[in-house]
Amino acid sequence: MNKEPGFDTTAISVCNIKKAVIDVATLVDRRAQVILNDVIEPLEQYQKTHNSSVGKCITEARSYWKAHEEDRTRLGEAQMSYYKQMREAESCELRIEKDLLAFEKGEINQSQVQQTTNASLNVKYKAEILSQDYKGQVAAYNAGLARFMDEYQPILQQL
Repeated sequence: MNKEPGFDTTAISVCNIKKAVIDVATLVDRRAQVILNDVIEPLEQYQKTHNSSVGKCITEARSYWKAHEEDRTRLGEAQMSYYKQMREAESCELRIEKDLLAFEKGEINQSQVQQTTNASLNVKYKAEILSQDYKGQVAAYNAGLARFMDEYQPILQQL
C-alpha cells in the first residue's frame, strides 16, 4: 500500500482541526476586541471622568461643610459667652438688691452700694456687647445656612 504524503486521512483531519481551532481563536479574538472597544474602553473613560468630577465635588462639599461647622462653632461660643455674662448680670442684680436692703437697715454705707452698682453696670455693659455679638453670629449663621443650602445641595445632586 502506497501512501502519498499529504493525502492520508490523519493528516487531513489534523489540518482541519488546526484550521477550526484557528478560526475559533480568530472569532474569539474579534469578539474580545469588540467588547474591548465597545464596552471596556468607554467604561474606563466614564470611570475616570466620574472619579475626577466626584473628587472635585467632594472637595468642594468638604470646604462648604467645614465653613458651616466653623460658623456653628463660633455661634456656640458666642452663645455660651452671652449666657455666662447674663448669669453674672443676674447675680449682680441680686447683689444690688441685697446691698440696698442692707443699706436700708444701715448695715452698709452708700459708697458700698455705689460700688456694687458700678460693678453691675460694667457687667451689664459687657452683657450688652456680648448680646450684640451673639445676635450678629446668629444672623451670620442663618445667612451662611441659607447660602450653604443653596450651594451645597447642587453639589450633593452632582454626586
